[in-house]
Amino acid sequence: MQNNISILFIYYMKHTKKKRKSRKTKKHVVGGSVTVVTIEDIHNYATNPSIDYEVCGYITNNTHYMEPQEAPQDTTRLNCTSSNAPTIWHTHPSKSKYYPSYEDIRKLLKKNNTTKSIIYTRYGHWILENYVKRDTASLVIELEFKKPINNILKTFYEESEKGREYNLVAINKLIASLKELIKGKYNITFVSIP
Repeated sequence: MQNNISILFIYYMKHTKKKRKSRKTKKHVVGGSVTVVTIEDIHNYATNPSIDYEVCGYITNNTHYMEPQEAPQDTTRLNCTSSNAPTIWHTHPSKSKYYPSYEDIRKLLKKNNTTKSIIYTRYGHWILENYVKRDTASLVIELEFKKPINNILKTFYEESEKGREYNLVAINKLIASLKELIKGKYNITFVSIP
């Protein structure tokens, strides 16, 4: 496990910090091929302060697979280009905010095959689920949900010291607010690391 982190981090640092003259569309693939990982491995990625990028993958038959990530050459930020699998996962690095972003929430509201997303953080993991058949276009989702969801997330940001301090009251309020907004279509839970 530690070896995989070290190799991934070294490769990332070597290939994403350089300024190269090339098209912005050219990307680095980090991590090579799809790899089986344990939940412990994933929590280690999320809590390791030297890993400042998202790690992501999908789950099939209770097995977690880590996918290679891509980083455009004009940035050092690795983007998870998650598969269209029914269950996906990714990490929020220990130096970043530990709550779901609007994009994380939106991913389950738009029309695709993904019905469950797990976000591993330094404090635990979020489970976002949507089992309602979605025929809604992305534009409708943007118009109906973007502003209210962002307002809910802003409140959490303020109540959790800019999204960096563990606050169980704020977590429960975030969950209740999102469930109320998207009644009957969406479920969100948070499981703390013991």
